[in-house]
Formats: sequence, structure tokens, C-alpha cells
Amino acid sequence: MKIPCLISVAMFSANLISGAPSLIGTWKSSKELTLKATRLDSSVEEDLKERFENLFGRMTITYTKAQSIARMEADEGIEEWESITDYRIVAETKDKLSIKWIDENEEVMTATLHFVNQDQYWIELPKAEGKICGKEYFIRQPKAEPDGSGQ
Repeated sequence: MKIPCLISVAMFSANLISGAPSLIGTWKSSKELTLKATRLDSSVEEDLKERFENLFGRMTITYTKAQSIARMEADEGIEEWESITDYRIVAETKDKLSIKWIDENEEVMTATLHFVNQDQYWIELPKAEGKICGKEYFIRQPKAEPDGSGQ
């Protein structure tokens, strides 16, 4: 009787160790890490390059068990937006999660999140006609601490 119990505990522990870090929480795009890992084709004009670079470091994504809430505040030439989407994890390894969702055009989308550590992941940026090559990095944000004011 002890052996099956030990095997069950060992298998449960192995599953905990082999899974990717938790996605639950709020993540923010990292402009610094993203720009280090991203290259634009030399044919991209300077003003377009600057606008592209200014997209990073502003978006946050909050994941719950079944939804993602992506937000970006308004900036010069960009309107504020928010997108709430149901998602599900379709594959998982110790350092990757593949998630699937349906976008606003009713298209099934898939993304693979590559974890650097439990507080950092990256996704591959779309190729955009071969003019972009890179990764967008996201950093887990600390949970908001109560301010003690009772509000």
C-alpha cells in the first residue's frame, strides 16, 4: 500500500516541477528587452521606426484562469484600447506555454510564450513582410499592496 502512495506523490511532484511558470497575474511589455531582441529592416524609414519602437513598454496583459485583459494607454497617434479575450492553454513544457484564443475577427489565434524565468517571458513578433525580426518581452508586475486606508 505504501508503494502506490509514494508513486502517486512522486508523479504529482514531477508534474509540479515540469510545468511552466504560472501565467496568472499582470505582465507589462518591456521596451528595453524587446528593442535589444528586435531588428527592423534597414529599408524602414526613421519616423516609422520611432513609432514602432514607441509601441513597446506600454501594454499590460492581465491573465486570469480563463481570460486575458490587454490594455494600452493612449499616446501620440495611438488611441487607448482594451481587449478582453477568453483563452486556453493547449500545450505546456517546463519553459513554454502555448495558448489559443479567438480574435475579434473570429479567427483562431495561437501564441507560444517562452519563459526566461517565472517573472519574464517573450513571444515572437509577427514577421510583417520580412521587415521585423524579433521578440517582445513581458515582465510580471508585482501585486498591488493594500494601502491600509480601508478603501
